[in-house]
Amino acid sequence: MRTAGIWHTPRRLVAAIVQAGGRGHGVLLSVPRTAEGRDALAAHLACDPYLEVVVPLTLLRLDPIGRYLHRHRVAAWRVPDKLLHALVQILQVRYCAAPTLARALARLPSTSLGDGLVIGPVPDPRQLALLE
Repeated sequence: MRTAGIWHTPRRLVAAIVQAGGRGHGVLLSVPRTAEGRDALAAHLACDPYLEVVVPLTLLRLDPIGRYLHRHRVAAWRVPDKLLHALVQILQVRYCAAPTLARALARLPSTSLGDGLVIGPVPDPRQLALLE
C-alpha cells in the first residue's frame, strides 16, 4: 500500500507519495491551488487503486481539496490538528515547509490516525470487515 500526504503553500498544493513502510524519498507533486490544479492532483492520485491519502483537518478547512478527492473516489484519512502540530514540533519545521510536511504525513501509519476512512468509495459490502 502506498500513501500520499498533502500539504499547501499560499499558492500551491504539494503531495508526497511514498512506498509502503515509508521507504525512500518518494515522489513530489506540486499543483496550483486552482480548480484545475486540484482536479489534476485528485485525478492523478485516483489512478492508483492501492493509494491512501493523508489530509490534515486544517487543510480540509482551508482548501476544497477534499471535495475533489471525493469526486475522484480517492481513499483519504483525516489527520487531527494536534497530530499535525506534533509533527511540526518533532521535525522542527515551519508550517510553510510543504514538501517536508507532505512527506511526514505520507509516512504516518494509517492505523494510528484513529479518524478512519472519511473520503472515498463506499466499501464493497462483499468484503470482510477485518478491522472494526
